[in-house]
Amino acid sequence: MYKFYINLDVDVAVDTSGIKLTGDDLVYLETTINNTSSNDVFKVPVLYERGSSSGDLWTVIGIDTLSIPAYASKKSKVYFAPTPGVLSVRVTLDPDSTMQDENRRNNSVVKNLIPKIFQATPQGFVVNGQVVQTLIFNENFEIELGDAALSNASAMFIDNLKNVEIVDQPDFSSIPGVPAYKILLMNDSVELLKPITVQLRVAADSAMVAAIQDASLFRYLKQTHKWLRSETKAGDFTWRALLPQIGDVALLKSSDSTPPEIQVAIDGQPYVLKKWAGNEPRLGIRLQDINGVDISTGGLQFELNGQTVDASEIALPDSIIDGNQIVISYNPKLLPGEQVLTVQATDCNQNVSEIEEFVLRVAGNFDIQMLGNYPNPFQKETRFAYVFNSPVDEMSLKIFTASGRLIRHIQALDIFDDPNPLSADYHEVLWDGRDAEGYEVANGVYFYTLSAKSAGKTKTLNGKLAKLI
Repeated sequence: MYKFYINLDVDVAVDTSGIKLTGDDLVYLETTINNTSSNDVFKVPVLYERGSSSGDLWTVIGIDTLSIPAYASKKSKVYFAPTPGVLSVRVTLDPDSTMQDENRRNNSVVKNLIPKIFQATPQGFVVNGQVVQTLIFNENFEIELGDAALSNASAMFIDNLKNVEIVDQPDFSSIPGVPAYKILLMNDSVELLKPITVQLRVAADSAMVAAIQDASLFRYLKQTHKWLRSETKAGDFTWRALLPQIGDVALLKSSDSTPPEIQVAIDGQPYVLKKWAGNEPRLGIRLQDINGVDISTGGLQFELNGQTVDASEIALPDSIIDGNQIVISYNPKLLPGEQVLTVQATDCNQNVSEIEEFVLRVAGNFDIQMLGNYPNPFQKETRFAYVFNSPVDEMSLKIFTASGRLIRHIQALDIFDDPNPLSADYHEVLWDGRDAEGYEVANGVYFYTLSAKSAGKTKTLNGKLAKLI
């Protein structure tokens, strides 16, 4: 049994401004259909066609069917993988004239589009129903997408980049008159499994020779807001490069030849050679470069005792405000003995640092090394210096008179000039020469007790000092 709909006394129209290419995983030709009448419209066919270059031949792209309530609008779309360049499309409502439409002049619209969204798949680009590896966007720019380069299908957005913005990269510069391009995968869940190849060419012009000398293709990393130099093969006014990640592409010049600097902090304290650390220390690895640090795949190398550290163990900041100075977190689990961490970093111009080595000592048993207090004797104040070979849960320094009366008790919360008084390694505690009530103590001999607890074990050391004026 077939059901037919006869639409009487209706007025439906193609919204010219609504004709566009869109899509996330697949590319669609989309339009908006308006029903300006008081009657509902049922199952109206919408015909999409592509015009020939001469404009006298139309080829069917696809047909959609819509039902639209009175005084309402609905979107219609059909799958379409366009070719680059100017595209003429025609959208026609009710091509067989089955409706009693008050105004058929707005049932068919022709519009010229310049496609900026293209169909990418794991097999390559789809253009007019054919799979191709290379998409020639225009006379200056093309992209090669190899087999199995993408994890799934995605619409790919490509457009001219109107402004090459370079922020806090003083040794980088753009080249006037050379086009740049924006590339974006519209499907956020699709991964790039293999690098893509991009090629940029400019018209041969003797006036451009000096400007483009030593130029390279750079890609933009949104995470750090920095341009990264790609390994570029240059020809006569042509440049080719592999992109391990998809992003904006521009031809830039750079005079940077200085690699990034690497610094390490352990539990908030600066690294010193053979520094004591706990068996699960918090390492902060600070990377600094005047033109930015490359944190993309391959830009950073970490090894612990000769074994490559898995990328999943390295934590980048959730939001990077300053791409010139980035602190990476690493929380390894260490065994007793000496542990060797090596770090190598790359900057945005692909200058590679030396392999920096950081030797940590992890204790098997908790201990305190008392280095004494200075000055001793003291006049107004003195500092106690000591080393914990492991992080501690609590610590205290008690000062006693010669008769054994406790006059001052200093705990971790009372120490303001040490960012982490409970961490392993070297510490200092200042005693201002006053008792618990704030009075200066008299000349004489005093005794101290330094106590700390780590993993259930308490260690106590005693010593003597004097005040002389």
